[in-house]
Amino acid sequence: MEAQSNLTLDNMARTGALKPVKGVTGRSVFSNIPLCDRSKFVYPEYMHGILGVIKQFMHLWFETDLQYNFKKHSDEFDSCLASVRVPDYLTRCPE
Repeated sequence: MEAQSNLTLDNMARTGALKPVKGVTGRSVFSNIPLCDRSKFVYPEYMHGILGVIKQFMHLWFETDLQYNFKKHSDEFDSCLASVRVPDYLTRCPE
């Protein structure tokens, strides 16, 4: 991972544009924590987990014309999600 982030930073310095190398867009803030080996641990974080990866999957699955997209099934997904209801035993509606 460190080698990939170094390649990314070198490419950015050379070209002036940030271009990911094998999905790595640069150094992680976790690389600054002493004694943390990023090759052995996964550090989940909101920004990458929800805002980045999930958003990218949703875009690829529902908005592109690639072979593995779910565009033609989006109505089924919508109706399934619209049918989700709060159980009767909950007295307070979740927000």
